[in-house]
Amino acid sequence: MREQFTQHLRQVLDAAQRAARDLNRDFVSAEHLILGVIDTADCDAARAIERNEVNLPELRNRLMRTLPSGDNPPVVMGELPLSPKAQRAVHHALVLAQRGGEPVVSSRLLLCSLLEEPDTAVRDSFRSSGADLDLLQRKLSEPPERPEE
Repeated sequence: MREQFTQHLRQVLDAAQRAARDLNRDFVSAEHLILGVIDTADCDAARAIERNEVNLPELRNRLMRTLPSGDNPPVVMGELPLSPKAQRAVHHALVLAQRGGEPVVSSRLLLCSLLEEPDTAVRDSFRSSGADLDLLQRKLSEPPERPEE
């Protein structure tokens, strides 16, 4: 499936893996995916967040406060599995790409998908960081001026 992702989205997923491992988690959650976006500052999703006047370091701090840390490193050797919510977000981003006629799934579509999930720590962290979620979601649903790499 990764061949259907932009290079930036692959970087986001890799950064989310690192974030989950750094916290000694056995899976990648939706919150780890947002941390991956923040760590991939040149991706469309991170740029969209910043254009909507959300401070990425503040958003990171708010997310980190919601995430538990495990006592021991994960036992999984390769890629950590996605949590059901994270998996749903990735699959929904794929659906959004197909629906929009986009040839690949971008970080922008992943962020759209993550923000569509109601009542989550992701949405709460964005709100408490000053994000106008309605505006951000409208902006994210617009096709990009130049496709993400």
